[in-house]
Amino acid sequence: MIYESEKSQGKISQISDEHSENNALGHELGHRFLMAAFNWKLPNDGYGSPAPDWLDETAAVLNENDFITKNRREAFRKLDEDFNSIFEIVSKAHPVPSKMSQDEINKRIREIRAEMAKSGSGTKAVKLNINNEDYSKKIDKFYGTIRVFIDFLDKYTSKDGVYESIAKGLSEGNDFESWLNDYGAIYGLPSSMEQLNKLWIKFAKKRFNQ
Repeated sequence: MIYESEKSQGKISQISDEHSENNALGHELGHRFLMAAFNWKLPNDGYGSPAPDWLDETAAVLNENDFITKNRREAFRKLDEDFNSIFEIVSKAHPVPSKMSQDEINKRIREIRAEMAKSGSGTKAVKLNINNEDYSKKIDKFYGTIRVFIDFLDKYTSKDGVYESIAKGLSEGNDFESWLNDYGAIYGLPSSMEQLNKLWIKFAKKRFNQ
């Protein structure tokens, strides 16, 4: 499910339906690839899968198109340095709790699809816009942070395969800190959360001056 804040939805409505549909498809395929590629040994108590929410959405955001990627980065820049530490990023739950919102989500999806069928526009991928201001801000911050965290890893990792390695480690029941201790140096990253966080803070702060 693609979540967009009311503020960003206005921008996204300016692009073609085809462009938007392709982004929704890429995002959703990212979720599915993550689940299919690894044998998850964790309970299915995350937002949308057994994977930690941040990793599940990282897989999805990695597959988004250039237009949405640009908007994610812009959302991060607007945080005015109110960004999460590495410790928070890898422990933070999705801002829309699945149990609390699922009935509302399903109802709205049915309404949208009924409207689309009635108008003859078919039943393509559905975007659900969250109009609650508090959720909107949290969603923009969550996805913006994920996007820039991806940029951070892309900049500092020294070899390919870091996302696959992280996913494999976490699918086996390890946490990100354990993965970093064991494999961080192999990928050119610090081997401790404290060191990685210092590097992240320096990187993130530069984004507010771009």
